[in-house]
Amino acid sequence: MEQRYNDPVTRRAVLLALGVLLLSSVAAATRSATSPPVADDLLAHVGALTAPEMEGRASGTAGGERAGRYLADRFAAMGLRPGGDGGSFVQSFTLSTGVVVGPGTALERLGVLARTQEVGREWTPHGGSLAGEVSGEVVFVGHGLVAADPGYDDYAGVDVRGKIALALDGAPAHLLDLWPSRLDKLIAARRHGASALLIAGDLLPPLGATAASVRLVSATVTRAAADLLLEPSAKTTAQLGRALADSRLPASFATGVGARIRVNFEREDRRTGNIIGILPGADPARATEAVVLGAHYDHLGRAGGLVHPGADDNASGTAVVLGLARAFAAAGATPRTLVFALFAGEEMGLLGSTHYARHPAVPVERT
Repeated sequence: MEQRYNDPVTRRAVLLALGVLLLSSVAAATRSATSPPVADDLLAHVGALTAPEMEGRASGTAGGERAGRYLADRFAAMGLRPGGDGGSFVQSFTLSTGVVVGPGTALERLGVLARTQEVGREWTPHGGSLAGEVSGEVVFVGHGLVAADPGYDDYAGVDVRGKIALALDGAPAHLLDLWPSRLDKLIAARRHGASALLIAGDLLPPLGATAASVRLVSATVTRAAADLLLEPSAKTTAQLGRALADSRLPASFATGVGARIRVNFEREDRRTGNIIGILPGADPARATEAVVLGAHYDHLGRAGGLVHPGADDNASGTAVVLGLARAFAAAGATPRTLVFALFAGEEMGLLGSTHYARHPAVPVERT
């Protein structure tokens, strides 16, 4: 029958057994008193790593960074040599590269009653928006809906060419079966020549949720922010929505309000790090060879509104590595170099261990 080693309990048992064997070899080679990890110490590490402030240790989050600092501090207290970048215990790597809103991004109402909306609170550009600046008159286009059947067209009777279209999210109450997507609204606005589209809704979506592009400057504004844009026209989104629902007919119009939109994006790396500690070997003939003892310390973090502490996956395995590191450091150097590697990014696809394999503290051929 096939033997499986990939469940947490089996992995910890194998790791601890190998550690005890190595500790025995240390005792034989150094004649120093050795002691295996103590259960209370391991439990204390698990408690620290699953504490509320660790927030489930998801890589790339504040909780994950706190866990990394805790582990690096433990290695330093044991007297291990840093095996990370720039003389630190942290071997940094990129989890993902994303897009963030850059400086200069702005939505402004122009004219005597000029006002700048706060990005991130009152409005946000879409992740797929074109970067750049556009300005022009704001034209209200209902729900931004064009439907051949049943012959409903929010763009009928208005000219949005070179202007900024403003649409309510969703669809009129009597056309809910035709609920248009954000992309449907963007495509309709672009086909009618608009230079930009603002969609008024209750929530501001994250950039990643609006990454699909139709080559148009676009953004979501809150209904309150849309009301501020419309203020000089003496209209509100609530009034306009009710009028559309009551009449069941398009009621688009040029507002006479001028606006300017500037969109700037920057690429940003989301980073985390493995925590690497080294106990140099004592035998000149074998010190250039290394044995790696490792475990991943990250977990799921927050998901579905809950924090997942990850005691078994894998605070307990991390605690075993810390216990072995303390025992080996206290017993004295082994003939070969020992590398204690605590990996990040495992829950995202073995990213940390893959990075270490490509950038090992000791060349792979001597590990």
